[in-house]
Amino acid sequence: MIRETTRSLSEAERRLLRRRSVVPKVGSVDWMRDERRAAFVTLAVCAAVVLVGVVGRYPMAGAVVAGVFAWMRLGGYWERRRLRRGMMEHRQRIAEELEAGQVRVIRCQPSRIIEREEFEDEGAFWIFDGGDGRYLVICGQDYCETPRFPSADFEVVLTARRRLVVGIRSLGPRMPSTLVVKAEDIDWDCFPEEEIVLFSAAPNAELADVLRGLEAAAAG
Repeated sequence: MIRETTRSLSEAERRLLRRRSVVPKVGSVDWMRDERRAAFVTLAVCAAVVLVGVVGRYPMAGAVVAGVFAWMRLGGYWERRRLRRGMMEHRQRIAEELEAGQVRVIRCQPSRIIEREEFEDEGAFWIFDGGDGRYLVICGQDYCETPRFPSADFEVVLTARRRLVVGIRSLGPRMPSTLVVKAEDIDWDCFPEEEIVLFSAAPNAELADVLRGLEAAAAG
């Protein structure tokens, strides 16, 4: 059985989302704390290197060393700035979800579990058959097997607007996989872009039919 409901965010879920919205320091402390100061230090070091090269009668070598140093510093700065922009956008998305105050809950009591063996760092890939023609896919590096997951009864909590994963809560005993397939039996192209996907196929369908249903849902 797979059932979807909507409810209000609990206080614990609000605290969890607030913790996730905290923007950590990334990379050089100088760049993140005071960009002007870091830029001034970079220019000062470059000027000093060029001056040493001129005094030592190797101006070209000094210019090359200064240029490489500046390029490395600025390259790291732009990368950290890109990462910080992404984190700020993530923080804004969480703020919007907190304001909306709603979550989407997917309750799953699977009749069978199809597991794809993990290959290298691709992450886990689970297909939960609800037994009623509805299927739930959970995939990604955050959803590996644990002492409590997968289970015979669990719920997936997503934010209502942007479908951010709040968490997965086990409500029943652990349930072993019904079918474990090799990595090559489920091609990487079958992995959906989203970590949590609901789709429909015939009840208790063969693996090939299940994958066709997943591909159709991802394409739609």
